[in-house]
Amino acid sequence: MNRRSLLLLATLGLPACLPPRPAAAQALDLSSGGPVEVTARGGFEWRDAEHVVIAEGDARAVRGEVTITADRLLAYYRQKPDATPAAARSAPAGGVLGGSTGGNEIFRLEAQGHVRIYTKTDEAVGDNAVYDIDQAVMVMTGKALKLTTPQQVMTARDSLEYWAQKRMAVGRGNAVVVTADGRRLAADVLVAYLAAPDASAPKPPPGQPEGTGKLYRIEAFGN
Repeated sequence: MNRRSLLLLATLGLPACLPPRPAAAQALDLSSGGPVEVTARGGFEWRDAEHVVIAEGDARAVRGEVTITADRLLAYYRQKPDATPAAARSAPAGGVLGGSTGGNEIFRLEAQGHVRIYTKTDEAVGDNAVYDIDQAVMVMTGKALKLTTPQQVMTARDSLEYWAQKRMAVGRGNAVVVTADGRRLAADVLVAYLAAPDASAPKPPPGQPEGTGKLYRIEAFGN
């Protein structure tokens, strides 16, 4: 069955003069970039009263270098501050929510079932996830929670949080971090801080992304 697609605008009213982020950045950050393209084999359900679009069946959301896949995706939207009420209420034309003259923006994504969010270097997996685009924060729950980067792997029993702008990951419940060189730390709760890629370090070959940066600090709480 062919995928059905829907282009969802997710701009957040940021100043137009902001410079684009370097293409090499591979953090799990959905807070900036172009529109979010959502595809699903099962199609879409539009709940205008609830301001949500639901993608069913092998659903996928892509923005820039970041992809989310799940059995089901819910994209919550709101009226843009500079939009007229008529523009915000208008139904999508040609599979576009918002667009250059549209009145809506996405502020939250919920993924349900076999969730995977990834870039070329980093990956988080779990059963369910909520991504707050305003805050660039993801909270993942379910079984076998895992966050993998080139430098370390974090696992947890209860939840995994990923704070893209703060470059911080939080594992709750039997949390474990294992670094690429074999160091291991376990606790009830772990808070891991990732350094930004070193601008003075040699750049990787063309086509090889830098990743999210090395782990430089961990706070551990309980056991």
